[in-house]
Order: sequence, then C-alpha cells, then structure tokens
Amino acid sequence: MSNEPDVDTTRSTGDAHAAFVKAAALGIKDAAPEPCLVVLPGIAQTCPFQDLMLANDVVRYADVWAFHGYPDPSEPGEPSFPGAADEQHELARRHQADVPLWMTECGAFQKARPGEDLTPGQEIAQARYVVRSTVEGLAAGNDRQFWFAGPPLHDDGVYFGLLDRDFRPLPAYSAFAALTSLLGAAHFTGPAPRLPDGVRGFAFDSGRGERVTVVWAQRPVRLDRYVTGTAYDMMGRRLPTGRPVTASRDPLYVVTPADPPTPPATTRPRARLSPAEHIVLAQRFSARDAAPGKDDGDAPPPHGYRLGRRTRMTVDVYNFGDTARQVTVAAQPVGGGWTVRAEQGRAEQGREATRIRVPAGGRIGVNFTVRAQSSVPRRIDRRLAFGATFDDHSEVPASVALIHLK
Repeated sequence: MSNEPDVDTTRSTGDAHAAFVKAAALGIKDAAPEPCLVVLPGIAQTCPFQDLMLANDVVRYADVWAFHGYPDPSEPGEPSFPGAADEQHELARRHQADVPLWMTECGAFQKARPGEDLTPGQEIAQARYVVRSTVEGLAAGNDRQFWFAGPPLHDDGVYFGLLDRDFRPLPAYSAFAALTSLLGAAHFTGPAPRLPDGVRGFAFDSGRGERVTVVWAQRPVRLDRYVTGTAYDMMGRRLPTGRPVTASRDPLYVVTPADPPTPPATTRPRARLSPAEHIVLAQRFSARDAAPGKDDGDAPPPHGYRLGRRTRMTVDVYNFGDTARQVTVAAQPVGGGWTVRAEQGRAEQGREATRIRVPAGGRIGVNFTVRAQSSVPRRIDRRLAFGATFDDHSEVPASVALIHLK
C-alpha cells in the first residue's frame, strides 16, 4: 500500500496513513473481479508511526503485514541479519494480527562510488548475505522474503543490485538462484540438530520429498561426522562424494530424502469486509496544527498534532459502502487535563457523541472542540481517539491520533 511512510520527510501521521490504507483497501477489494491480496505498507523500522497505524485497527483491512530489515551499516565486518523480524513478529503477536508477515525489503549496504563496480571482497560478502539473510528471515517466521534489489541500483553511495552496471549477474545473483533451486518450497522445519559448536544450521522441507539443511560457520569446521546426504556449495555446485564436508562463511547445502511433505498454508485474501468496516473515520486538523515533520524517521517526540489551549477539529466519516448508514460518532475520554466536546451532539455514557446519516459513497464531517486545561504540560503526546457505532451496535474501527500542547 505504500513504501516506508514512517521515514519520509512529510508531516503524515500514523492515523492519517491508516485511514488511507483502509479506504484504498476497500476500493481495491470491492472493485477487484477476482480476490486479491492487500499488503500493509512496508515499514522501515518499529516506531511511533507504526504503533499509531496499528492502534487504528488497520490490520483487519489487509491480508499481509509488511516490513523491511537491513543490517546496521556501522557494524564492522560482513553484515549480520537484523533484529527487525523478531521485533515485528512480537509486535504482530501483541496486536493479535493473524496474518502472514513478509519482509518486503532485505539487503546489504555495499559502499561504492557512482560508476564503479563492487570489489571482489564486496561481491563475496553480498553473495553470502543474500543466502544467509533469506534463510534466517524464513527461519524467523517470515512467510515471504524479498531481496532489495535485483537491477543495478546505486542509491546515495550504496550499491544494492544483484546485477552489475552492464546487467551481468554478480555472484550474489548466482547464489540466489542456487538458493531458490535447492530450497524449493522453502518450508522451514526447525534448527538443524546435533551440529558442532560454532556452526549454524537451518532445515527446510523443499516440497519435493527432501530435507535441505543450510549450514555455515565463522571459522572452518569439519562436518563429516554430523551430516549425511548430498552436499552443494553456495553456488549450487554438487560436492564430490567421499570428500570432507567443511562448514565455512560460505553457506553449504546438504540434501537428504525426507517423508512426503506437508503443504504449507497458502496466503489467501480475506472475506469481504463488513458494513461497519466500510465506514472509515479520519481526524482532520487545520494546517497550523499539523504534526512536526518526521525528519526521515529520526525526529524526537512529540510526534502528534500541535494544539493550542482550545482547538476545533473535525472527524470525517466516510461511507465506502453501497447503503446509507446511521452512525453515532463518539469521542473517547482523553484524560490528563484534556477534554473533548462535540459541537452538535449529546453526552452518552460519559462521552461526547453525535448521530449522523452518511450517504452511500459519501462523507460527513463531525466537529469537535479539544481543550487543554492549565495543568496540561507542553510537548507531551496524548492519545485522542474516536469511535463509532451503527444503530445495531456494530462497531466501526476507531481513529486514534496523538496530540500535544505546543
């Protein structure tokens, strides 16, 4: 749905992006003649932007959770697989997101001047990392793993591509081809057992009645007593039978027969979204109240809309369904010295609520006034949430934003 909205230089916020994702997903799914997958934005890193997007219950509108993972470019030596996968899977568990996770960008930072190729050492490091990062990503639970990038891409002093400037394959391209061929379906079955110290190993079901174990080590380690089967090197060349098998920094494949495979689950589009999910709430503030720029994702808090002591704002209620709906919009208590009052409405169970009729394909704005008492500290983010219900008590996914007193 978008690429790294959390680290751009705009003033877009997680709540605004969530509303966009909901609306676009509804349009795509309702218009598609065939069921199609909707993938959440590729998030660069865990951050307040993503936390806010998830607080807006955006996962229910998508079929896949997407994120990116790159090694720390400041680390010496060859790149190591980042902790992004573990962080994102933990975040998904916390939000009870029952969708597959895709690492839609994974790559290595190889410094190169524009117009120059990688050095032989960089080519080797890239070939090793394309195999190891894919294997570790799948082992971490990623349903899909995507390398960035295939073509000869040079960006801000970094070369990412698997092809050189003349579109000839680099060693990493050949290593990736061997990985794809040997792993097949690449269904991760668990860590490889009984390996010597210092050796990492991951076992996969290839989908062809084979067990494929991928191993490597920082220092050479003989594996003759630990593995049996047909061995292949990083480039997919079959190693001679009877020769010593040694794990090294270059990944090695060992293929053995296995029981008939169990087909892995297939990612499928979800069923049509409900009428309540076809209502999208979006908070709208004036330009003078806009959130600060994200400064490429590194901006310090506060991150929310910058309000005065008394601020008028609007909750836009979009009806992407084909039937007009009666909707009651209510502000949730904010606390901390903040109050929210509907300009036209009533108090309902301690909340300010307004009942409106939204035509099919229409939008109605509901106005609220947000006040900060004298006790509210400046530049401290607070959550401002609005919910909505139908007359039959069906709940519309909430809109959650951050606000602070500027």
